[in-house]
Amino acid sequence: MLLTKEVEVNLNHSNFSHFEVLGYKIPRIINKNGKSIVSSKSTIIVKVSDLQPTSRAIVQVQCDYDGKIFPKDYCSFKHQRRNIEKDCCNNVDCMKKKRAESNLKIHGVENCLDINGVRDKIKNTNIEKYGNEYAIGSKEIRVKIEQTFNDRYGVSNPFQIEEVNNKCRETCKEKYGVEWYTQTEEYKERHKETSMEKYGYENVSQVPEFIDKIKTTQFDKYGMFYTQTDKAKEQYKNTCQEKYGCDNTFQVQEFIDKSIATTFERYGVTHLMKLEKVRQERFIKMAETKYRNGTMQSSRQQEYIHKIVGGLLNYPLDRSCLDIAFVEDMIFCEYDGSGHSLAVSFGDITQEEFDKKELKRKYFLLSKGWKEIRIISLNDYLPSDDIIIDMLNYSKEYFESGHHWIKFDINNSKIITSQYIIDVDYGNLRKIKEKDLEDIN
Repeated sequence: MLLTKEVEVNLNHSNFSHFEVLGYKIPRIINKNGKSIVSSKSTIIVKVSDLQPTSRAIVQVQCDYDGKIFPKDYCSFKHQRRNIEKDCCNNVDCMKKKRAESNLKIHGVENCLDINGVRDKIKNTNIEKYGNEYAIGSKEIRVKIEQTFNDRYGVSNPFQIEEVNNKCRETCKEKYGVEWYTQTEEYKERHKETSMEKYGYENVSQVPEFIDKIKTTQFDKYGMFYTQTDKAKEQYKNTCQEKYGCDNTFQVQEFIDKSIATTFERYGVTHLMKLEKVRQERFIKMAETKYRNGTMQSSRQQEYIHKIVGGLLNYPLDRSCLDIAFVEDMIFCEYDGSGHSLAVSFGDITQEEFDKKELKRKYFLLSKGWKEIRIISLNDYLPSDDIIIDMLNYSKEYFESGHHWIKFDINNSKIITSQYIIDVDYGNLRKIKEKDLEDIN
């Protein structure tokens, strides 16, 4: 709302005739040539309503949204009222409200991005100019932004400036009661709704294509996930030390209590690993990761058998990790050596519980159509390479008759199946040494 009724204006050759026509008395002086002229130092008081639209005279305006009174030049005042006759100050919230009202009046929507065709037009323009739907997705733009920040502030990102971070925190604390807007329930709910509507997931980080894209980008840039880099770890550690006096937030009792409370509220347990489903998912993920990078632990005997017969070592399958898998034949080979039941030896589980768990795993795999070869040598002695190969071939022939499991009990010199138990001579047995693995490479 315009508060000023009258203003003082400086007269000049481009405006004095405008005011003279409106009936204002224009002061004149006689120059040295005896001619009556308007002095450039002359001023008059005029009504604001009589000002020219391009006038830079300063007027007082009251914000129609928060009531704040502020100065503005008349030209800007008129220009910013061209769509909707309301005034707003520089407060971001007030500007958003006016913009929404203006868009609603002109386009029927509060946000111009909701206008049919606008998003597509922006995307097409960006693709044409930068080869990407979003300008920020262009390497050229990102480099330019980083260069600008480096030139101005000596950093590639404004959030690397502590002063900027502190200012953001203060503003968010004042407006929302939290340090960052993303911590508000309003944001979380909106983010969840938008993600569900667009991708069918509550969080974009659950969308497979985004996961792959993030992974590809970070691996291209760092050779690993950014959080795995020494720089990220050091940065995280320094931040924790500065804010909480420790190396990790989970050393802060406040965070521990909050995590326990949130987990209990959502899942009814104080720790996610108490949920069977979560344990299984974590195991599957861990097994797949270790299989990909080759870090799953194996016994020397298991590795030796794998080198002799081939197949895939430590192959992850649903809730299981197979010692050696022949995927095309749907056959897996398990080696039960001296370390097979270490959990029982350490007292973590009883022998009865262990056997029950093994049996459950076996029948789960058999129900999926897999066939099991089990080699038992509790003292870790193995027969010759030829006999190991014969054991595999014998098993395949046996499975062709419709059977699904077979055991080679080296300790007791037996072959055990559901149809028979026979004695067999496994020949000279030997301990596998590190050198044996090297020789077979």
